[in-house]
Amino acid sequence: MYCDLREANPMEEKKAPSVEVKISADDMFRFNLYHVYTHPNGWLTILIGVIAIVVGFTTYGSVTSGYTLMYFVLGTLLIAYQPFMLHSASKKQVEGSEVLSKPLTYTFLDEGIQIHTELEERYEDAQEETEAEAKEANEQLTAEEANGQVTEEANGQVTAEEADTDAVEGKDTQAESGTSAVLKWNQVYKAVKNRKQLLVYSGRASAYILPIDQLGDQEGAVEEVLREKLAKFRRKGF
Repeated sequence: MYCDLREANPMEEKKAPSVEVKISADDMFRFNLYHVYTHPNGWLTILIGVIAIVVGFTTYGSVTSGYTLMYFVLGTLLIAYQPFMLHSASKKQVEGSEVLSKPLTYTFLDEGIQIHTELEERYEDAQEETEAEAKEANEQLTAEEANGQVTEEANGQVTAEEADTDAVEGKDTQAESGTSAVLKWNQVYKAVKNRKQLLVYSGRASAYILPIDQLGDQEGAVEEVLREKLAKFRRKGF
């Protein structure tokens, strides 16, 4: 009796979890707040602001009112101004990004996390259209050569079409590189889960944002894959 002793790959036995998310300005704001205020500089800013306000209270009535007001203003700016600026920057960041304007699909594969957006479909459509136009031009050129009717004007037209093809391909290749990729597991810096978001960092300051309320019934499956693929010191919050 034949017995297959090979171990099955757990990721091959079950379907890879996949989630589609749409990043809002609030999602970006939460990430920026978390990133700033989980670093020493963020806490130092708050500490200095609190100290300035405390000094303002302790000097009230004992020094000129101008100094007291200065301490209150400084403390308020340090505590409230940075979140205000982060909120404004987050809104501009989302509104100004063509990639973030579309839903992003994350598929957690055995080799890494595949990130897909609708912009990739636009790239594929444009590439197919370009290839069809180039094929038609080549067929036309071949027919003209066979009939001995290749003219300087025709050559100029084909050259222009080739230049346009190169321009489209160059532009779309750049778009593709920004909208579709596979983040290998050894390229994941860390993964962090908090009450609102699951953050997959590709570097110290850059992360893919997955809002918890958009993970649905895939939340557990996604966490399971991250636990399997990432060492414990590269995970936080789960």
